[in-house]
Amino acid sequence: MHAMSTSPLPPDLQVALENLFEFFSAYVVATNADERSKIQAQIVDLFSRLGVASESALVRRAAEIFDRIKKEPAPSRFGEATLANVARTFVASHLRAFERVPNHPSLSAGARQLLRTPVVEAVEFGMEFDREQVSNSLNILLSTVMEGPVTRTEGTAQIRTSISVIRALSKNFCRIPPFCSQAEEK
Repeated sequence: MHAMSTSPLPPDLQVALENLFEFFSAYVVATNADERSKIQAQIVDLFSRLGVASESALVRRAAEIFDRIKKEPAPSRFGEATLANVARTFVASHLRAFERVPNHPSLSAGARQLLRTPVVEAVEFGMEFDREQVSNSLNILLSTVMEGPVTRTEGTAQIRTSISVIRALSKNFCRIPPFCSQAEEK
Protein backbone atom coordinates (compact mmCIF):
# COMPACT_ATOMS: atom_id res chain seq x y z
CA MET A 1 0.00 0.00 0.00
CA HIS A 2 2.94 2.31 0.61
CA ALA A 3 3.75 2.20 -3.11
CA MET A 4 0.36 3.72 -3.86
CA SER A 5 1.20 6.80 -1.77
CA THR A 6 3.94 7.75 -4.24
CA SER A 7 1.64 7.31 -7.21
CA PRO A 8 1.01 10.26 -9.53
CA LEU A 9 -2.76 9.63 -9.30
CA PRO A 10 -4.96 12.51 -8.18
CA PRO A 11 -5.52 12.12 -4.40
CA ASP A 12 -9.30 11.54 -4.72
CA LEU A 13 -8.79 8.78 -7.30
CA GLN A 14 -6.03 7.18 -5.24
CA VAL A 15 -8.22 7.09 -2.11
CA ALA A 16 -11.18 5.75 -4.10
CA LEU A 17 -9.06 2.96 -5.58
CA GLU A 18 -7.60 2.07 -2.17
CA ASN A 19 -11.17 1.88 -0.80
CA LEU A 20 -12.24 -0.18 -3.79
CA PHE A 21 -9.53 -2.77 -3.23
CA GLU A 22 -10.41 -2.96 0.48
CA PHE A 23 -14.04 -3.61 -0.55
CA PHE A 24 -12.81 -6.35 -2.92
CA SER A 25 -10.96 -7.98 -0.04
CA ALA A 26 -14.06 -7.84 2.17
CA TYR A 27 -16.23 -9.20 -0.63
CA VAL A 28 -13.97 -12.19 -1.20
CA VAL A 29 -14.03 -13.25 2.46
CA ALA A 30 -17.64 -12.30 3.26
CA THR A 31 -19.26 -15.17 5.11
CA ASN A 32 -22.78 -15.00 3.69
CA ALA A 33 -24.73 -13.92 0.63
CA ASP A 34 -26.36 -10.97 2.41
CA GLU A 35 -23.00 -9.53 3.41
CA ARG A 36 -21.61 -10.05 -0.11
CA SER A 37 -24.68 -8.35 -1.56
CA LYS A 38 -24.26 -5.29 0.67
CA ILE A 39 -20.54 -5.03 -0.11
CA GLN A 40 -21.31 -5.44 -3.82
CA ALA A 41 -23.76 -2.53 -3.61
CA GLN A 42 -21.02 -0.39 -2.05
CA ILE A 43 -18.56 -1.42 -4.77
CA VAL A 44 -21.07 -0.57 -7.51
CA ASP A 45 -21.73 2.79 -5.82
CA LEU A 46 -18.01 3.53 -5.71
CA PHE A 47 -17.63 2.54 -9.37
CA SER A 48 -20.50 4.90 -10.28
CA ARG A 49 -18.78 7.76 -8.41
CA LEU A 50 -15.60 6.96 -10.34
CA GLY A 51 -17.48 7.40 -13.62
CA VAL A 52 -15.56 10.55 -14.46
CA ALA A 53 -12.30 8.70 -14.10
CA SER A 54 -13.54 5.65 -15.98
CA GLU A 55 -11.01 6.32 -18.73
CA SER A 56 -8.30 5.43 -16.23
CA ALA A 57 -6.67 2.08 -16.95
CA LEU A 58 -6.65 1.36 -13.20
CA VAL A 59 -10.42 1.82 -12.93
CA ARG A 60 -10.98 -0.46 -15.93
CA ARG A 61 -8.64 -3.04 -14.38
CA ALA A 62 -10.52 -2.82 -11.07
CA ALA A 63 -13.81 -3.45 -12.90
CA GLU A 64 -12.30 -6.53 -14.57
CA ILE A 65 -11.01 -7.83 -11.23
CA PHE A 66 -14.42 -7.35 -9.63
CA ASP A 67 -16.17 -9.22 -12.46
CA ARG A 68 -13.75 -12.11 -11.94
CA ILE A 69 -14.23 -12.04 -8.14
CA LYS A 70 -18.04 -12.18 -8.50
CA LYS A 71 -17.72 -15.45 -10.46
CA GLU A 72 -15.71 -17.13 -7.69
CA PRO A 73 -17.67 -19.12 -5.12
CA ALA A 74 -18.12 -17.67 -1.64
CA PRO A 75 -15.59 -18.97 0.88
CA SER A 76 -16.72 -21.81 3.10
CA ARG A 77 -14.66 -20.74 6.12
CA PHE A 78 -16.45 -18.59 8.67
CA GLY A 79 -14.98 -15.78 10.71
CA GLU A 80 -12.15 -14.88 8.31
CA ALA A 81 -13.40 -11.36 7.76
CA THR A 82 -16.60 -9.48 8.12
CA LEU A 83 -17.75 -6.03 7.20
CA ALA A 84 -17.00 -5.05 10.82
CA ASN A 85 -13.40 -6.21 10.33
CA VAL A 86 -13.18 -4.11 7.18
CA ALA A 87 -14.45 -1.12 9.18
CA ARG A 88 -11.92 -1.83 11.95
CA THR A 89 -9.10 -1.98 9.39
CA PHE A 90 -10.32 1.18 7.67
CA VAL A 91 -10.33 3.17 10.94
CA ALA A 92 -6.90 1.83 11.90
CA SER A 93 -5.53 2.82 8.50
CA HIS A 94 -7.10 6.28 8.76
CA LEU A 95 -5.56 6.79 12.21
CA ARG A 96 -2.13 5.62 11.04
CA ALA A 97 -2.28 8.06 8.14
CA PHE A 98 -3.16 10.86 10.59
CA GLU A 99 -0.24 9.97 12.86
CA ARG A 100 2.23 9.85 9.94
CA VAL A 101 1.67 13.52 9.09
CA PRO A 102 4.54 15.63 10.42
CA ASN A 103 3.62 17.56 13.58
CA HIS A 104 0.53 15.43 14.22
CA PRO A 105 0.41 13.77 17.63
CA SER A 106 0.27 10.03 18.19
CA LEU A 107 -2.85 8.53 19.72
CA SER A 108 -2.83 6.37 22.82
CA ALA A 109 -4.26 2.86 22.56
CA GLY A 110 -7.34 4.07 24.44
CA ALA A 111 -7.82 6.99 22.03
CA ARG A 112 -7.60 4.64 19.03
CA GLN A 113 -10.07 2.24 20.64
CA LEU A 114 -12.50 5.06 21.42
CA LEU A 115 -12.44 6.17 17.78
CA ARG A 116 -12.72 2.62 16.42
CA THR A 117 -15.40 1.08 18.64
CA PRO A 118 -18.46 3.17 17.61
CA VAL A 119 -17.69 2.64 13.92
CA VAL A 120 -17.29 -1.12 14.29
CA GLU A 121 -20.43 -1.47 16.41
CA ALA A 122 -22.49 0.65 13.99
CA VAL A 123 -21.37 -1.63 11.16
CA GLU A 124 -22.01 -4.82 13.15
CA PHE A 125 -25.55 -3.79 14.00
CA GLY A 126 -26.40 -1.89 10.81
CA MET A 127 -24.53 -4.10 8.30
CA GLU A 128 -23.61 -0.98 6.32
CA PHE A 129 -20.29 0.78 6.06
CA ASP A 130 -20.07 4.22 4.47
CA ARG A 131 -16.36 4.96 4.18
CA GLU A 132 -16.89 8.59 3.22
CA GLN A 133 -19.13 9.25 6.22
CA VAL A 134 -16.70 7.54 8.60
CA SER A 135 -13.76 9.38 7.09
CA ASN A 136 -15.51 12.74 7.42
CA SER A 137 -16.45 12.05 11.06
CA LEU A 138 -12.92 10.93 11.91
CA ASN A 139 -11.49 14.04 10.25
CA ILE A 140 -13.76 16.28 12.35
CA LEU A 141 -12.73 14.54 15.55
CA LEU A 142 -9.04 14.45 14.69
CA SER A 143 -9.03 18.13 13.81
CA THR A 144 -10.39 18.86 17.29
CA VAL A 145 -7.80 16.54 18.83
CA MET A 146 -5.17 18.58 16.93
CA GLU A 147 -6.21 21.70 18.86
CA GLY A 148 -4.13 20.37 21.70
CA PRO A 149 -4.78 19.19 25.20
CA VAL A 150 -6.92 21.40 27.41
CA THR A 151 -5.99 19.46 30.54
CA ARG A 152 -3.04 17.26 31.43
CA THR A 153 -5.24 14.13 31.26
CA GLU A 154 -5.75 14.77 27.52
CA GLY A 155 -2.08 14.09 26.82
CA THR A 156 0.84 16.12 25.59
CA ALA A 157 1.95 17.81 22.40
CA GLN A 158 3.26 14.42 21.24
CA ILE A 159 0.42 12.08 22.26
CA ARG A 160 -3.32 12.41 22.86
CA THR A 161 -5.36 10.22 25.18
CA SER A 162 -8.91 8.91 25.15
CA ILE A 163 -9.87 11.93 27.26
CA SER A 164 -8.87 14.15 24.32
CA VAL A 165 -11.10 12.05 22.04
CA ILE A 166 -13.99 12.33 24.52
CA ARG A 167 -13.60 16.12 24.49
CA ALA A 168 -13.60 16.08 20.67
CA LEU A 169 -16.75 13.94 20.65
CA SER A 170 -18.44 16.24 23.14
CA LYS A 171 -17.42 19.40 21.30
CA ASN A 172 -18.57 18.14 17.91
CA PHE A 173 -21.48 15.81 18.56
CA CYS A 174 -22.82 16.22 22.10
CA ARG A 175 -26.36 17.58 22.18
CA ILE A 176 -27.65 15.86 25.31
CA PRO A 177 -27.81 18.11 28.38
CA PRO A 178 -27.12 17.68 31.23
CA PHE A 179 -24.26 15.40 30.10
CA CYS A 180 -23.00 18.15 27.81
CA SER A 181 -23.50 21.74 28.91
CA GLN A 182 -24.91 24.42 26.62
CA ALA A 183 -21.50 26.13 26.61
CA GLU A 184 -19.92 22.96 25.15
CA GLU A 185 -22.39 22.95 22.26
CA LYS A 186 -20.94 26.15 20.79
